[in-house]
Amino acid sequence: MKDPFGGRGGWILGAAVLGLAVTMGFGLFSSAPSAILSPEADGFSRSVIGYHGLVAFLEAMELPVHISRYQTAERLAPGTALMILAPPLEGEGLERATTLMTEAREKQIPVVLVAPQWRVQDLHKKGSSWVGRIGQLSQSSVEATLATVLELESEDMLRIERTTATRPAEANSRPPLPEALEDESIAGNGLVAELPRPQLLHRKGTFDNHLGNEYFSLIAQLFEEDVWIISDPDLVNNNGLGLGDNAAIIHRFLTQEIGARAVMIDETHHGFLSPPSIWRELASFPLILVSLHLLAMFLALVWAASTRFGRPQPAPPRVAAGAGTLIDNTARLIRLAGHTGDTVQRYFQLTVRDAAQRCALPPNLEFSQQVQRLQKLGQARGLATDLTRIARRVDTIPAKPQDPRRALSLCRELATWRKEITNGFR
Repeated sequence: MKDPFGGRGGWILGAAVLGLAVTMGFGLFSSAPSAILSPEADGFSRSVIGYHGLVAFLEAMELPVHISRYQTAERLAPGTALMILAPPLEGEGLERATTLMTEAREKQIPVVLVAPQWRVQDLHKKGSSWVGRIGQLSQSSVEATLATVLELESEDMLRIERTTATRPAEANSRPPLPEALEDESIAGNGLVAELPRPQLLHRKGTFDNHLGNEYFSLIAQLFEEDVWIISDPDLVNNNGLGLGDNAAIIHRFLTQEIGARAVMIDETHHGFLSPPSIWRELASFPLILVSLHLLAMFLALVWAASTRFGRPQPAPPRVAAGAGTLIDNTARLIRLAGHTGDTVQRYFQLTVRDAAQRCALPPNLEFSQQVQRLQKLGQARGLATDLTRIARRVDTIPAKPQDPRRALSLCRELATWRKEITNGFR
């Protein structure tokens, strides 16, 4: 059977097997890198104001966390707490956060709203997911954002207080003079929340206190609602989660105060809306390796099958045209029949008689006389070929020689001699 790949089938098969092995190795033993790198205050960000550390911490504490990028409200289930992290100050993101808050309230799902506080001023370098410098948002903008998301009748129902001056902070520097708040809401455990620059919520009769002091709250609950506000994002973001007892406070708050068995973090309001798509998954790592492998196999299949399409090629003739074919077939038949010696004898006789006729020798001469006359004529013309020696060699060719090359060499020497004796030496 003809190789459809033109003799390269072995190489193509080896490449296919190697590609399949590499694909399976990546799929089984490697973890895909995060597809989203963000410097902002969201659940994907590893910067100081991001919340990737919170996600990793809760998962390590065996509290399931799901980052939602589509239909968050529709997929909320009983026992799940919804977290809305640092909603934007304006635009479509603020509208999405407000709508999500409303839908969660209607389903009576507990919601934890983390207030915004920080903004990125400069990146570590262009295109980086690390920040170089951050700054605080204005208190009025934070109050307006929280009032909008909570759908309060008036912004006067909510007030933010800060205990230190609002000035830019270096992202990699230790915050000066951290303050501590005794956790009085988690009974008698003595946990301390350590905040670099506390941003607290003045309750003003709108909220119940769960972590704070007589006037201000770090964690507060909206009256008669399953809605909780964390006023300072440094309690849970990457910069503050590891300070003091912050990590223990947020874990106990979610599991004991709220009774959450899972946490869903919404990222649609941060602009990461992305409905699931099988085509997007096939084009992303590591499934892109499988897609490329299947594409290569498909192209190889098309290549192999392309020679089978179209009109069938005409079959070659059983016997090729031309005198050369007849001569080759005759030579094979003679060799198979075992008449090599007789054939050489006959060819020698015909060659000598043809040369004698062309050299105008008398026609009544014996064959041996023709050989002698032609030998003398050749010597007179300076030919190097000895015809008498060729005659002796012809008599020694057997009928079925083991090596026919000797007979072929002798016939070629005779043909050369005939051309020289009849046409002159060239």
